[in-house]
Amino acid sequence: MFTASNTKPPQSNEVDTEPRQLSEIDPQEDILSDIDADLELADIPSVDDEQPRPFFRAIGTLKGKIEKDEEKKFWLCLGQNKYRLFIPGYKYLAWLKEHENKPDSSPFLRVYPKYRIIPRKPPEIYFQVVAWAEENIWSEPGIFTLQGVWQFIPQLRTPVISVYRNKDAVDPIGKFSAAHIPVLMRREDDTRPFKFNPKIPKEDLPPRWFIQSVFKFIPSRECWGWVEDIEPPTQRIPRYQKPIKEAPDANKPGQAEHKSYDKGQAHSKSDRDSAAPQKRPGIEESTSEGTKSVSSHPKPKPVIKVVKDSSESVSAATESQAVSKVETESSTPVAATESKTVSKVEKESSTPMILSRSEMIEKLEISESTFYKRMTQAKKETEPPILECDGQRWAYVDNANGKGKVFQLIKDGKS
Repeated sequence: MFTASNTKPPQSNEVDTEPRQLSEIDPQEDILSDIDADLELADIPSVDDEQPRPFFRAIGTLKGKIEKDEEKKFWLCLGQNKYRLFIPGYKYLAWLKEHENKPDSSPFLRVYPKYRIIPRKPPEIYFQVVAWAEENIWSEPGIFTLQGVWQFIPQLRTPVISVYRNKDAVDPIGKFSAAHIPVLMRREDDTRPFKFNPKIPKEDLPPRWFIQSVFKFIPSRECWGWVEDIEPPTQRIPRYQKPIKEAPDANKPGQAEHKSYDKGQAHSKSDRDSAAPQKRPGIEESTSEGTKSVSSHPKPKPVIKVVKDSSESVSAATESQAVSKVETESSTPVAATESKTVSKVEKESSTPMILSRSEMIEKLEISESTFYKRMTQAKKETEPPILECDGQRWAYVDNANGKGKVFQLIKDGKS
């Protein structure tokens, strides 16, 4: 029989860092799109440290039959609908054992709601299991507590409760993705969902409201319906981690689809060095037909004057050798200097001036978590943050050609 799990549930915005079993890994489990609207222009009053601080939260209770498919994925059956269940790695073995003992049982589940928006596909609702029990020790099944910002997002016509990561949350991936839960709520007061309009001046933007209410899950509408308030709506938004978006690279096709760094597709430095073309001797000159090699100036042949007197012949040979030596000495440094200058210009021109976040991670040859730690340290030291790689300094600045931030190469103390 399913029994209550002894593991204390983490806060709703915690990130599971424990290793997971292969059978429960879903390659698309955490592809919640970074759909945070551009709300940076809105004034957001923060909560004072001396006052009781509300926090972002989304959690509820469900009950239904559990099924396991051929791919070893678990599904929750609610009426005619099925919803995918995600079990964290540190709970998976206990969950698997309980299901094998009682595969036909219908336990009470304590879950985090997840609403996944995929471009050009229907949205998906799934749940992350926090705890389970045979007897209900939580709220009524179908009842959820949602605490977040009530607003519209570009991808949906229905307003959502945006549950961001709390300020003290930790995310090894460094993305701090938010959960956007669609809700149906009509209120008699002046509270309205926030809708960003770039044409409206900053001072005329409507306020954002932080909602702390009870909602009921409506499977037929694929959303949550408002029941009652836990606390009155407030314009004092708790501090939270802003979701991090990667700046797409126009030169790389498919960059927008690949938002996370894949170690399996990265090449080592030795592989890149071995694949690089070898330098040819001489000066490389760029032309419309390609790059061609230009050799240095050849040494001039000595000119010997033919005279009858042997002494004059010797002097002519000596003079010719002296002229050849002078010309050789004068031409060799010029050619060497020209070669170094061209090589330096070609090297600088081959180095891209702007790198996206994933390109910088590949250039540094580090993991996402290590990159996040280095960025955190860099933000404490300088503004904007600066990272060093191969003797070059890169500043993390706003993207002048689009949204988000990019790494820009610093030259002569200026980026």
